[in-house]
Amino acid sequence: MRASAVLALVILPVALGALGCAHDMEVLNLQDYAHPAVFRDNDTKFDLAVAKSSIDPAAMWLSNAVERELSSRREVGHFNTEVKPGTKFSPTSYVLSIDPTISFDTSGWNFIVNWPGGFIFAPAWHGYNYVANISTIVAIHDANGQSLREIKVDTPYYFRHADFGRCWWPIFQFNLFGNLIGGVYTSLSYDDDATTPFQRAVEQNYASFVADRLLDALYDLKPST
Repeated sequence: MRASAVLALVILPVALGALGCAHDMEVLNLQDYAHPAVFRDNDTKFDLAVAKSSIDPAAMWLSNAVERELSSRREVGHFNTEVKPGTKFSPTSYVLSIDPTISFDTSGWNFIVNWPGGFIFAPAWHGYNYVANISTIVAIHDANGQSLREIKVDTPYYFRHADFGRCWWPIFQFNLFGNLIGGVYTSLSYDDDATTPFQRAVEQNYASFVADRLLDALYDLKPST
């Protein structure tokens, strides 16, 4: 009988994890940054160069995404990402410095998702709540290095996610042993395993939005004819 009870205690959390611990990446506010239909002067082509700056490695994927997006836009003519000290530019070129930052936060509601939500498998149908705080500063210079303008684009993303490794153990702790210390830490801390699926989900959406804001600024700088 004891052996059966021990076996049940081992199998139960695994079953909970298999049944109720998976919620695919769900970004709640992608529409906030959806690519708008913008009609611009088809004859305008901006020659752009990107001067590499010291970027947090955790945010490098963001700057790379913006560069790829800009290189594909019809408003952009020559595009150079290999800027080095002493590089000479055409008089009509704009030199950009793209500096994104990112941080992740969790939500106190995740405690409720775990307990008592674990009894009804809330991590599966609701997921854990997180927010990615992304802020991107783009400095625009002319070919001579003169500062022309700086724009700041804030794009916070709210998302939900849960995987087996994140939620089966907290549910096991809460529902079987009442281990609040371990459970509180797990439910109120960000899960790094959510980062990769988050990147895949927002990369194009983010890059398109930032590129649009940058192109708006360049059109504002364009000399009137």
